[in-house]
Order: sequence, then structure tokens, then C-alpha cells
Amino acid sequence: MLDALARLTAREREVLERMAQGLTNASIAQALHVSQSAVEKHVNSLFDKLGLSHTNGYSRRVLAVLWVAYSKGNKSGVPSLTGSSTKTGIWRSVLRW
Repeated sequence: MLDALARLTAREREVLERMAQGLTNASIAQALHVSQSAVEKHVNSLFDKLGLSHTNGYSRRVLAVLWVAYSKGNKSGVPSLTGSSTKTGIWRSVLRW
């Protein structure tokens, strides 16, 4: 299975890194010298690539950051972000981590 992080472009990884720092889209745009619209496109693209397109009731920004943190701490694999128990599973995985 192709690692989802490997599918991110360099710019998407830069955006995700700044999301992890707690920056807003406007602040990310300023830091990267791009438009806020460009940041929003990168954010939506990285959500799609990380399987976070449809996460009703959950903050996709928080899940993306936790997903990355979890994946870096768990070299044996990353939890699936698909299926009915995705949200519960990732939170339990992160809490165990």
C-alpha cells in the first residue's frame, strides 16, 4: 500500500506542517507567499489524499495533524481512514500511541 504521505506534494506537506503549528489558512498563505485560495486548494487536496473528504462531525484539520503524528510514531503502519469506525479507531489509536 502506498503511504498516503508520500502522495502529498511538497507544497501540501508544507501546508500540513503549518496546519500542525496551528496556523489559519490566511497565516499559511502569508508564510508561503501564496493566495489564501491556493492554500484552500492545497488543504482540500491533502484532505482527499489522506482520506478525510467526508468526516462529518470531526475537524478534518485536527484529524490530518493527528494522522501525521500517529504515522510518524507508528512505523509498522497507519490506521485506515475509511470505514464506519474510522473516527473512533483513529482516536483510540492516537490515545494508545
